Amino acid sequence: MKDETHKKTELFLDAKAGLMGIAYRMLGSNKDAEDIVQDVYIKLLDHKLTDLQNPMAWMTTVCTRQCLDFIKSAQQSRTDYVGPWLPEPIGNADVFADERYMEISASLSTAFLLMLERLSAKERAVFLLREIFDHDYEFIAQTIDQSETSCRKIFSRAMEKIGKPRKRHSVDAHLHRAFFSAFKTSVEQGDISALKDMLSQEITLSADGGGKVMAALNTLKGVKNVSRFIEKGLSHYWQDMQWLFLNINEQPGAVIIDHHKNIYAAVTIDINDDRQITDIWVVRNPEKLSSLNVIVQDDV
Repeated sequence: MKDETHKKTELFLDAKAGLMGIAYRMLGSNKDAEDIVQDVYIKLLDHKLTDLQNPMAWMTTVCTRQCLDFIKSAQQSRTDYVGPWLPEPIGNADVFADERYMEISASLSTAFLLMLERLSAKERAVFLLREIFDHDYEFIAQTIDQSETSCRKIFSRAMEKIGKPRKRHSVDAHLHRAFFSAFKTSVEQGDISALKDMLSQEITLSADGGGKVMAALNTLKGVKNVSRFIEKGLSHYWQDMQWLFLNINEQPGAVIIDHHKNIYAAVTIDINDDRQITDIWVVRNPEKLSSLNVIVQDDV
């Protein structure tokens, strides 16, 4: 019995990063993803390995179905959410360490996760399993309990809604860092001059406070509105706070740290093919900052 439990644990640990990758992308929440993946392990312990033809495939199926059930049950809370909803930011957590390919790690970005929000839960599952994790339609059909033909149609609908994900360019990291340097200067000086030329005319800024802390309740659009918010709003509250630059969702980002050494906000951005900033995302909801707080404590 002990040997079988040990083997199950080893199998689970081998699969954990992949399961977290599916669950986090499905839900946009690291905490909820961890809960679902832990539940997969508990369910695995309740089964005999001899009853599972392919334990890895079985865990992926259980994880995906748990995510679908979770999204369905959480629809009302999402509808009632106060202000813009943004994914929970993650740092360079070890649980994602074996996501080996650039295309896979790029699909952790805030922009990609928000793109997935355009899809229904089932479309999201099919799209991720096929496009990101490269499973065949036979496996996907078994996982979501649909025919292969239906899965192909679901995938086609998903692609029509979001198109081919834009690949991350090698210059983006440098541009991200240049932006955050200019952003910090603009906030500290209360003057947008250092930043203005980097902003797209269609720039948007969304802040997620979740109704728990002060944050803009509506997405700001256009250079004029975003510039005013940075100069008059962020500069007033963030001016004397500490800035820490680190990778957030596998792209350069920034965390703003208050006088109590807690994260006050996490900031990520998106850049278009013209090398201009199109989106600024600010997460203020403290429930979404807990995992980043653990990561940055040694640096503050």
